[in-house]
Amino acid sequence: MSNSKFISRSVVLSALVSVLVAVAPAQGLAAVGVSVSKTEKLADLEVVSIKLANVPAGQGVYISQCFKPTLGQRAATGLICNGSVTETGTMIWATTDGQRGSQSATGELVLMMRSSFSKIDANGASKTYDCGVSNCSLFVYRDHRGITDTALDTIVPLI
Repeated sequence: MSNSKFISRSVVLSALVSVLVAVAPAQGLAAVGVSVSKTEKLADLEVVSIKLANVPAGQGVYISQCFKPTLGQRAATGLICNGSVTETGTMIWATTDGQRGSQSATGELVLMMRSSFSKIDANGASKTYDCGVSNCSLFVYRDHRGITDTALDTIVPLI
């Protein structure tokens, strides 16, 4: 092999290895795996079963029925979800380390779906959000111990 071909191939190989090394860490931060018993034609007050996979050890997530969520969105940036952690049955807090008040991220979780929900805005006015076809999704996102971490964000459309 000539010296110039060897150098060219070495440069290409080095570039390829650099790209693979740069991409590999991002793959380790994959979103949470979410399996839901039913995502279509949900009736108001219907309860669905949820199973999670790949929640990292020592971490937790919230699971909510949200109105048109986007990855990385949080309450401070316009995330609108049914209920809150303090309203029983409207949101799930699941952890892998058994934090007090949380449910196990490795077990079966259940959540009641709504066809619409109301929220009070910053001006004290009530607004109703209709979860008709493709307006709402289940949104899984990092709990309060890492709320700005978006690596676990997962959206499951509800049709």
